[in-house]
Amino acid sequence: MKNDNMVKTVKFEPYFAEALLETYTLIMKANLRVHPSVSRVTLHGSRGLAGGYRSNSDIDLSLIVDAPQTPDMESLLQEVLETTLNH
Repeated sequence: MKNDNMVKTVKFEPYFAEALLETYTLIMKANLRVHPSVSRVTLHGSRGLAGGYRSNSDIDLSLIVDAPQTPDMESLLQEVLETTLNH
């Protein structure tokens, strides 16, 4: 299952963009693209509001998938993961 309809993530909550300027800048520079089934991306870890990240720390993201239960759910979730990791 290959999906070429990736979605570029460009919408960032204004409060978080201001409060987490360095993280916001990294995410925008990364040109993050996700599968169309991803309805929301949430930020976790030290680059979130708790702070305390090191300059070389990664960005922890959770992908929230908005899709109905299907018999092939495992394939859909694998496609979502691969799309994001590859782009």
